[in-house]
Amino acid sequence: MPDLPAFTHALFASAHLLAAHPGFWLLFVLVFLVLVEGLMFLPRIDFVVKTAVGAVLGAQALLLFATAAAGGAPSLGQLLGVLHWPLGHVLALAGTSLLTFGLGLAFLRWKAGAAAPRFFFGRFGKEKPPAPRDFMVFKWAMYLGGLPWLMLPAVLVLTPQTTALQALATSLALAWAHLPALLLLTGLTVGLEALQPALARVLPKPAALAVSAVLLPVMVLIILAMQYSLGAQWLGLA
Repeated sequence: MPDLPAFTHALFASAHLLAAHPGFWLLFVLVFLVLVEGLMFLPRIDFVVKTAVGAVLGAQALLLFATAAAGGAPSLGQLLGVLHWPLGHVLALAGTSLLTFGLGLAFLRWKAGAAAPRFFFGRFGKEKPPAPRDFMVFKWAMYLGGLPWLMLPAVLVLTPQTTALQALATSLALAWAHLPALLLLTGLTVGLEALQPALARVLPKPAALAVSAVLLPVMVLIILAMQYSLGAQWLGLA
């Protein structure tokens, strides 16, 4: 697989970035998850708002990795830079993420029926979620549907002078040129997520919840670090 060396290099580069500031990354991911997951308490529009805001905030978070890669000390204050993003960049990030979310919902509706997507538009904790297998189908459809835009955050962060349309075109070109690596990254993401329901079947509930609580921040950090590291390689900035 031609992209395997690049993927492996990015994995080691990501581990190096995370190991350089472990305490900060732990604090960062906790703040990030509180900000994003806190939106789940909005009635009816929780998943929609979470998807849009998470995409923009996640892109801003890549600047922290850029700071660490340059030998600086990342800070939580950098997250406030999201307030200064050009409107076109914000719309591109939020729009592609919502499109990806919509693709997942469409596939879920086709697979599990019209009632399944209602979970995403009900009150948090009130609606019954789709069956675990259907939920994973939704995840796979969403992640695979989002492959053309997976590198968009890295493109916008690493080449901030680019326009939104240029960044979308670059993201699409990177996805086409490096599809095997992005499929590996997607498989890693879905695999980590699939561990959570699997753990619930083999571990006592408290233990499964504890392990899942560790897996979520680890997954967020790995995916963000890999997006940055792969983007830096492919854009010739590493």
